Amino acid sequence: MTFQRTLLTLTAIALGLGAATQVQAAIIFTLPTASATGSITVTNDIAFTVTTAGTAKLVVFDEWVTSDGSPAVVSFISPALSYSLNSAAPTTVEWISLVDNQGFTHGNLSPNDGYFFFGDVTMASGDVFTLKAATYTIAAMNLPAGFNPQAAQTFTGNAFLADGNGFRKSALTPVNGAVPEPGTAALGALAGLTLLRRRRR
Repeated sequence: MTFQRTLLTLTAIALGLGAATQVQAAIIFTLPTASATGSITVTNDIAFTVTTAGTAKLVVFDEWVTSDGSPAVVSFISPALSYSLNSAAPTTVEWISLVDNQGFTHGNLSPNDGYFFFGDVTMASGDVFTLKAATYTIAAMNLPAGFNPQAAQTFTGNAFLADGNGFRKSALTPVNGAVPEPGTAALGALAGLTLLRRRRR
């Protein structure tokens, strides 16, 4: 009876949290002008699994444009970039820039890539780096001549972590990949309890 009650309780929780629903992530770029602020919105948490130990400095947007702009860097003003490592409490980075790769190829960066430059985070293979959902404001500014206007977009492609030389530290991660809602975790617990009961039999 105890098992059955637990199963019924978890089923109710899963249904209440919308176990069947999944959310899609995106990164929305709005470039500033001389008179208006811009923004970058990460709509949902995006998790990267580290494949190569070392120091990551970049979150790279793989092939985010189809043609190259002139060299350009746009700096954020608020809030600080928020990320977590292995589900720990979020950490913030006080300074971050958005960079157009400027037509160069170095490391695993292609000419059409763009990236966040966020500083140094040392990680081991198997670690999970999660870029937290947030909206970051870019101060009004005259953008450097030729910043690629294609950067103003809703990006739903692949992203990856890279070191300062552009070498990949994580696998390609679909930004718009499904992110399980809390209800999905409850369903996982249900499956685990069912397996345990079968083993006892």
